[in-house]
Amino acid sequence: MKQRQGYILLEVIISVFIMSIIIACLYNIINVANKANSNIEDRIELSQQIEEMDSHIRNLVQGCMNIINITTVDRNVISDLEYDKVYTVSSIKLNFKNDDNKNEITLKNREISLKKSSKKLFINTLRANNSSESGGYEIGDYVKSIRIKKENPKIISIILNLEKNNIEVEKEIKLYIRYDALEESV
Repeated sequence: MKQRQGYILLEVIISVFIMSIIIACLYNIINVANKANSNIEDRIELSQQIEEMDSHIRNLVQGCMNIINITTVDRNVISDLEYDKVYTVSSIKLNFKNDDNKNEITLKNREISLKKSSKKLFINTLRANNSSESGGYEIGDYVKSIRIKKENPKIISIILNLEKNNIEVEKEIKLYIRYDALEESV
């Protein structure tokens, strides 16, 4: 009888060891599945954000007369974009005023601005001196960077880069500009 009790203790120890291995494996599988689910949810949210921003930016830029200037993240103000040079920007100021037709009702100039500290993208209305009015309309979150590139006199590309929980999504938006900034200044 005593030998049988010792043998049962060995069986219990082996069973507990096997169960702990199974539980550890199940825990790891559930942990990996939760992380994958979280990554998928983050990617979906970023994709929705970038599509919403695309819509707002596309309507705004293609409705403007030209780009007044851009402000780079280094605080340089550039009014003449070089071809195929990529600028990382914090602000894009857009002109909606048509100086040729004084009788036409025009919109106020606008600005697409990135608040780097909060990673939010805003559309602001500009005053007559092209400084931003207070407030603004938030069009997106999780913005890591905005880059702009002049493809030709009539087409620019705006590249949005969003990041959430180490998941990054990037989208390049090619946009048609009515008038070239150089033509306006001449």
